[in-house]
Amino acid sequence: MTKELKKAVTTLEIPETNELILSIKGVFKFEIHREFRSTYKANQKDNLNWIIDLSGVTVLDSSALGLLLIFREEITTQNENTTISIRGVSKNIGKVLEVTNFGKLFTIK
Repeated sequence: MTKELKKAVTTLEIPETNELILSIKGVFKFEIHREFRSTYKANQKDNLNWIIDLSGVTVLDSSALGLLLIFREEITTQNENTTISIRGVSKNIGKVLEVTNFGKLFTIK
């Protein structure tokens, strides 16, 4: 019997505003790093406005913070006109992002 895996990372492109919403569901930790990286690499475009939607994230660990930093580095190195914002942040995840000064690196909504 095969177990069907749910996708932890999904995308929604909004061409009118040149936005790409990268939604993460469940526990955001190292185990989804391949899916996270392959998803954003497959969707890279010039001058894209990235929105990382964390509204479906129940737990965010330190490796997820590292993945977000790597994402930011790779995206902004290739195109400095790209914007990245994080939205849908719960109270607890907001505290983690605040303590780690992620507000200096990302626009958090």
